[in-house]
Amino acid sequence: MPEPEKETLRKFMVFLSRSGIAKNLIRFLLFFPKVKRLFCQDSLHIHAVAQSHLDTCWLWSWDVTKRKIFTTFGNALRNIREYEGFKFSAPAPAHYEYMEREHPAMFRHMQEMVQQGRWELVGGMWVESDLIVPCGESLIRQRLFGQRYFLERFGRMPRVAWSPDVFGFPWSLPQIYKKSGADFFFTTKLTWNTKNEFPFPLFNWMAPDGSSVLAMNWHYGINKTGFIRMFPTKARLLRVHLPPSSRKFSYTKDVSPGGLEKLDCFSNDHVDEYLFCYGQGDGGNGPYESEIILIDAMARNNIGKHSTAGAYFSAIEKYASCLPIWNDECYLEVHRGCPTTHYDVKQLNRKCEELLISIEKMATMVALMGFPYPAGSFKKSWKKLLFNQFHDILPGSSIQHVYYGPASRYSIKDYREIIDAMERIKDDACSYLLEQVLKATRCTYLVFHPCQWQGAIPIGITMGNGKESRDMAFNAVMDGSDRLLPIQHYHDPLTGERKLEFMHEKVPGLTFHAVQLKVQDQPVVPQQEQIDWKIKTGGTEIFYENRHYLACISKESGIITRLVVKSTGKNLAGAGINILRTFTDAPTGNDAWNIDEEYRAKAIDIFKVSSASLLENGPVFASIIIDGRSDLSRYQLVYKLYHDLPWIQCDLLVDWQEEHVLMRVEHETSLKSDHVTTGIPLAWIDRPTVPGNSHQESMFEFHGQKWISMSDDSAGLTMINKARYGFDASESRFGMSLLRSPRYPTTDERYPEMEYPEHLMQFTDQRENHLTWCLVPHDGTWKDARAWVQGTIFNYSPVVWNANNAHYDEGEKWKANDSILPRILVT
Repeated sequence: MPEPEKETLRKFMVFLSRSGIAKNLIRFLLFFPKVKRLFCQDSLHIHAVAQSHLDTCWLWSWDVTKRKIFTTFGNALRNIREYEGFKFSAPAPAHYEYMEREHPAMFRHMQEMVQQGRWELVGGMWVESDLIVPCGESLIRQRLFGQRYFLERFGRMPRVAWSPDVFGFPWSLPQIYKKSGADFFFTTKLTWNTKNEFPFPLFNWMAPDGSSVLAMNWHYGINKTGFIRMFPTKARLLRVHLPPSSRKFSYTKDVSPGGLEKLDCFSNDHVDEYLFCYGQGDGGNGPYESEIILIDAMARNNIGKHSTAGAYFSAIEKYASCLPIWNDECYLEVHRGCPTTHYDVKQLNRKCEELLISIEKMATMVALMGFPYPAGSFKKSWKKLLFNQFHDILPGSSIQHVYYGPASRYSIKDYREIIDAMERIKDDACSYLLEQVLKATRCTYLVFHPCQWQGAIPIGITMGNGKESRDMAFNAVMDGSDRLLPIQHYHDPLTGERKLEFMHEKVPGLTFHAVQLKVQDQPVVPQQEQIDWKIKTGGTEIFYENRHYLACISKESGIITRLVVKSTGKNLAGAGINILRTFTDAPTGNDAWNIDEEYRAKAIDIFKVSSASLLENGPVFASIIIDGRSDLSRYQLVYKLYHDLPWIQCDLLVDWQEEHVLMRVEHETSLKSDHVTTGIPLAWIDRPTVPGNSHQESMFEFHGQKWISMSDDSAGLTMINKARYGFDASESRFGMSLLRSPRYPTTDERYPEMEYPEHLMQFTDQRENHLTWCLVPHDGTWKDARAWVQGTIFNYSPVVWNANNAHYDEGEKWKANDSILPRILVT
């Protein structure tokens, strides 16, 4: 519709409201029984909350979003001015910051409306973030940056956490919300479940630590008015005087409607307050004029009232003690492909998380010795990372423009800028430490261990161009305790780089270590009484054994056919460990979001192993390379077997050119367990290996973070990963999704001004992808193996800085200065 006609229509709508015509029309319609039953629930008080869900990026780039923010917020201010009683609720401080920077006069008007109670701040995260892929620290920073911005600019923090369109909710989230100023939580996404209805519209959502928030999951939108009359039967109160154990529910119980009735724990009373959210979603713009005059007319007829989310939750707080306690994750039965889609984006997100957290620790410790802490650079980098954790960017469900440009802002550009900024801070902090604090120290490399746990860690150094002739001559490293450790030089076939690696033993956490590369007449070898390994390559299998485990790898398939835990003698391999499998993955709709629900029945063996051979056998590790290919794709899998660690590191380079194919790594174990345990943000969760009800059957793909573990009474197998988030488990098998190849979402053609890439890609992830995971066989359970510690150490590699000081006196050795060490050791 042309703009002049839109303005005429808008003015007509305002006239209908102000003149009372709309009010009288609604009063007339209420004489019709069907209309009256729809809106007039004598037992409900309706809170009408105007909002406009606005995706930070999705089918459009950030350049288009900026115009949408201006339009959406401008419309809200106009509606506040023209409709008495109208109120508006909006999240995402990143959007507010854009208005503050580019449209300061309008922003000041927004501040005034907040003070007058006509504009409500909701949310409290920097953007409406994905909640599955970001690590726990990222989720905390989302809340920190969001809540702090609202507090500094508006003098208040929202109590309502607002995630209407996010693709799943980890069990630990209530703890993060509660400890960052939120008492309430709203979503509508769980109403999207395809098989099982989420059992409660209102509930107390409890985290593993006991923190809880009052939560709502319900339908919203003007086209969902039919759910008003359903609400009283769904929002029933528990019987009074129930013990806490009878109030708690989770997916381990039958929480279907029939199952809940059998429990006989609900009374006939219900919550009498109803939250009716209205307004356009995804693309913003705010409520339609017709929606506003309908709500306004309803308010004038005492059917409901203009309200806010905060006012609604405050009104139902009195019912909290009679509402169910949901003591579990909130699993979404759609969009199961999002933890896997767009590997490169998730890999860069994980890398930037690791860099930011590690370099912050380093800079903080050096700042204690006088280094000027670069707070501004950290803040800027964190904001870029948090922005790209928006729930359509990080899950991989946005258009190509959002990730690769051309636009003034796109994900890959932001990630590169974060990495460059962290490298600069690392250079500055290490230079300061070496020049100002360790003035007499001679070292080739400065190493910072960013984790808090002491232990042996492998330290890898990539040789830069032009250094091979000098650095490749070194055959030992001297640590800060004057010990000589062996070095292993090797060529990485997956990256094409020359590298060296050494094992640093019993490294204290959060410490700096100055190391010297040395040239010895005789090669340094590990002490055999401590480090012993065997490797045999004859026959059809490659055999490897160290003090932790024994492994046999098939040359024909690349599968680990035997994996024996040395301490117990138990063979963990059933049909095989580390099996690469492929499946047809063609969901009926929304490729980027959804995994084919029937994919396990569509296995396709597209890869054939062409060779398997011993690649390295040095003093630090041995490695085995497996080559495989399909008609379109090829891969190289390298097993890296450290002599002094229980790790079997797996590095996979895939030139991925498939279409609608899912690639997974799976472990057919000999373990008998009724559950697997998975790391989630700041916590862990058990998932059943044999579903006990319909809800659990729908969890055929579940989310996790750095580790997943299966064990029985005597031994277990833990898999640690870098940047993979989709898992499954069934009986004695568990696995992890590696790559997908769905179609990109279709670009919204309503934005002709948006710049287009020279080449539009049809399918995601069709490129070289380098994936890494690690297998840890162990005795006992995941707790005995300290799976969360192993996962953290594997992901947060030592920070290595080239000190450019290889020319030192052979007789000179550096010894830690007792007066300095306490100043740089953080416990």
